[in-house]
Amino acid sequence: MNINSIIKIWERIQNDYPRLLDYPDFTQLEDETCSAIIEKFDVWTKKNKDNI
Repeated sequence: MNINSIIKIWERIQNDYPRLLDYPDFTQLEDETCSAIIEKFDVWTKKNKDNI
């Protein structure tokens, strides 16, 4: 999976569930490594899992 795919998935979730907590600034994520983004996404999904 590449960085753009992860960001697009996350943006789609934001469009569908705008009230969830702590969405990142997606433009800043583009400068991160793929593994760093996956780690941030994992933390974020654990925080929001009951609402997705």
